Amino acid sequence: MADFRLRIGFAKTGAAIWLSHLEVVRAMERCVRRSGLPCAISQGFSPHMKHSFTAALPVGTGSTGEYMDVELVSLIDLEQALGALRAAQHEYLPVLSTTYAPKDEPSLQVYFNQADYRIELEDFSGTLASDLCERLSARPQITVIKKNKPKVYGLNHYVVDATVDQDNSNIINLSLLSLPEGSLRPEVILEAIAKPDFEPRITGITRIALKHKDLPTLT
Repeated sequence: MADFRLRIGFAKTGAAIWLSHLEVVRAMERCVRRSGLPCAISQGFSPHMKHSFTAALPVGTGSTGEYMDVELVSLIDLEQALGALRAAQHEYLPVLSTTYAPKDEPSLQVYFNQADYRIELEDFSGTLASDLCERLSARPQITVIKKNKPKVYGLNHYVVDATVDQDNSNIINLSLLSLPEGSLRPEVILEAIAKPDFEPRITGITRIALKHKDLPTLT
């Protein structure tokens, strides 16, 4: 019986940013198995490790704040678990933390509904990031093509904050909500608000943190 919910914090760096979500899942499964942690295994025809992950990242997007929940059949000291996982980790998927999550907490994809991103732009003028942030604050909605159909999104429901990085004027720090109705990727938002004037060249996106936020009531 799975009585303990171990939450593993890890990063997706280097060459690992080009892995698909399924490949990341399999790599982290191997890490947990090699660590020797007492994982709960499902019953039935195809037994598998009981675990869950935060929302999938697009290929090419890095992260310093991903989470994996693993069900354990016995309680393990957190420092011991962290050491065992780090001894088994892949260098580009480093384990950052371990903690125990409440059993009655919602799933990772539901609980962590705010994502903070660091978006790097190619811009020799040094003004593109500030221009995009101004457009974000001034644009109430965007239209995105999904399944060959236009869909309108109210940005005030999704964008928590957008600022130019204090240390680098070519970087935008963007915080987005994931709602029950759906979510928006940062590059989709920036490309939509830049049209039709130009197409921003994004050279890197990193999800730096996942947080829980009380969702607003949509009106």
